[in-house]
Amino acid sequence: MKCQKYYRYSSVVFISMFILLTNNALSQIKVNPSKEKEAPLLFETYQLFLDFGFKTIEKIEYDKIEKPLNGYLDADKTSIVLEDYDGKSRVKVTGRDFNGELHEIKKSSCFIDPYVEL
Repeated sequence: MKCQKYYRYSSVVFISMFILLTNNALSQIKVNPSKEKEAPLLFETYQLFLDFGFKTIEKIEYDKIEKPLNGYLDADKTSIVLEDYDGKSRVKVTGRDFNGELHEIKKSSCFIDPYVEL
């Protein structure tokens, strides 16, 4: 008889703790990017990783509207830091590799990450 009361009591405690913990985790404030055109950027700089190293960048622009972007090669020459990226559009990069060949790379917003300088 005591064993059943213990299991009943422990299951009630377990369920109530589970509810409290999941409720606390689910009630965290979520940051959703605004869909307005004039909304501020979520981050100041973003980073785009290249499939291979570039020696120089010819131009960086949005893919569809061909609006130029400001950016520079990182010290390792395998990523590009974008300074005025809106955080939601596809980017087209034209640059030269170490052999002097011209390459054009397109990356969607899924492959562009926020950049934090170390």
